[in-house]
Amino acid sequence: MYQIDYQYLRPKKAQWLKRMYNTPFEEKTNLSVWEGDRATILPLREIPNEGLLFGRGGVLDAQQNYVALSGIPDRIGKGYPCPSSEYRDETVVYCGYMVNHWGHFLVEATTRLWYALKENPAVDKYVFFLEENQQRQIKGNYQEFFQLLGIWDKLELISQPTTYRHVIVPEISFQVMHSWSPEFLAVFDTIAAKITPQLPAGRLRRRCSSPAAALPRITTSTLAWNAWTASSAATATWCWPRRRFPSLR
Repeated sequence: MYQIDYQYLRPKKAQWLKRMYNTPFEEKTNLSVWEGDRATILPLREIPNEGLLFGRGGVLDAQQNYVALSGIPDRIGKGYPCPSSEYRDETVVYCGYMVNHWGHFLVEATTRLWYALKENPAVDKYVFFLEENQQRQIKGNYQEFFQLLGIWDKLELISQPTTYRHVIVPEISFQVMHSWSPEFLAVFDTIAAKITPQLPAGRLRRRCSSPAAALPRITTSTLAWNAWTASSAATATWCWPRRRFPSLR
């Protein structure tokens, strides 16, 4: 296992990282799923001084009650009044907030995607929400991630309150310094199994002489690099989450 040299970090950042790496994670083996008809997905609304990293957003049931399972503690929570919304006659999986930050995306926006591995034929769309009235095009690493997972053609982003015929809300499979589930790693393993290294093994060994050497460059085009081990330059699993969070066992 690699070690971090904390002397190169700001003192508060180093202290936080030490705490993160040393905090044991609770393993969850049975994740919950909430389902409801005529539920509404709310886009992100920032409320100052509420103690939420991102803001308000998530799912309201047909009676306008907030679905707690749709939030992320300390990051996204609570609802807000929704007097009107667009209606769509579809069954969708709620995936949460599409944060525009690759690191946050990997450890927060992917945590409900384990449900996609079930390949439920009733699902019409996989829905993420943006900030209110935000326009965003998914491309680059994000697009490749969803393509490899096999849900790109069913992906939808909303930035206005939207009510669907039926909404499925999977529980998050990972929360920093709190809990994790094997389903979280299963998403990355599924993607890694479809990756072909872009460089010959010899060049991989020269440029990535250890798993830690590959860690700083985490993009979907280098998932195979991050799967590198001392005995093989192209293993079938992407072990980045296991290295990034040593408590995952």
